[in-house]
Amino acid sequence: MSDVSKDVSKERWRLLLEHRHMLLNYLRCLLRDDSEAEDLFQEVGLVVMSHDTGPSQSDRFPAWCRGIARNLVHRHVRRRSRQVRVPSDEFMNVVGRAYDEADAEEAEWEMRRRALGQCIEALPADDRDLVHGRYVEGQHAHELGRRVGFTAEAIRMRLMRLRKGLERCIEERIAGAWRHPSQVS
Repeated sequence: MSDVSKDVSKERWRLLLEHRHMLLNYLRCLLRDDSEAEDLFQEVGLVVMSHDTGPSQSDRFPAWCRGIARNLVHRHVRRRSRQVRVPSDEFMNVVGRAYDEADAEEAEWEMRRRALGQCIEALPADDRDLVHGRYVEGQHAHELGRRVGFTAEAIRMRLMRLRKGLERCIEERIAGAWRHPSQVS
């Protein structure tokens, strides 16, 4: 096995594990049986790892895996048609579209999370400390005010302005036009 194919296999394995929960839920929706969903998830894994080709972009990986899972569900149902209640193609399409929409939402939230991290990093150190103290450490405005020598009301006002600035920064980063988050109007 070449180094390139080893890297591809490692990446596929990583992506399969990353999307395990989503794939299992998808299979549970279609099969309504946890143990059968687990069994078919393992089959999906075998198919994914044995494929020579796959999506070139990792954001297409979940949909590709769901396509494999759907085909395996069809095969599974054909084999056990007398024992398993067959989900209709219409039902499978509805479930598939719901998961496709969730993929898009997940990608958008990941983009927003990254933009937020970049915007927070761009804040002056004092503002970054306030945001960290309030939203990571869970400190209240009066605790933060005591620490930095301001009233609780002044801290609440500063945090409100920082939130608005961060919101603008996120939107502008996503739109491609970046502005410093502390520039509040």
